[in-house]
Amino acid sequence: MKNRCIVLAALGTLNTAGCMADEPSSDSDQPVSAVVDIDQDITATVVGYHQIVNLRYNQCMDAPNGTLNVVLKLSNCTSSTTQGWTFVAASSPNTFFLVNQRSGYCAEVNNGTNIPGELVDQWYCDGSMAEQWVQSYRTIGGVTYHQYTHAGTNLCLDTVSGPGSQLMQWYCDSYNDAQTWLVR
Repeated sequence: MKNRCIVLAALGTLNTAGCMADEPSSDSDQPVSAVVDIDQDITATVVGYHQIVNLRYNQCMDAPNGTLNVVLKLSNCTSSTTQGWTFVAASSPNTFFLVNQRSGYCAEVNNGTNIPGELVDQWYCDGSMAEQWVQSYRTIGGVTYHQYTHAGTNLCLDTVSGPGSQLMQWYCDSYNDAQTWLVR
């Protein structure tokens, strides 16, 4: 496998970042990564993956089968690497690339379109605005949850309907539990 380290910055709150490899491995149990090309000058290593759990449906953000261009969805939380995500800091404050543990691909709004209801899939990490998410916080009963606003569209990561549904971008509502996520 050809390794190319691209410059990434470490994230203080979750203490994660990444140096990505070019090509996914054929071994589905091994985490792999893709290239994230962003304009920074610190190289770091991924130190942890996290589940991102939806507050309303208590299910995890999942990249089924870890394949390229797969639409992200909610799934019952398991130890699957398709549900592991690391946060790689982008150049703007509180802005991150969400990189999947199994595939190494980034969560992106399909084609970076600004259409409400557009699905969120995973694609090669290329540093584009389509892959950048701004993190904000919501505290409920002393627990800090997160809301992710797409940096390019100003729409929020949301679910299409109920448990097991696909993920999309939608108008932000800071009190919408379907747009509220627990990182664990």
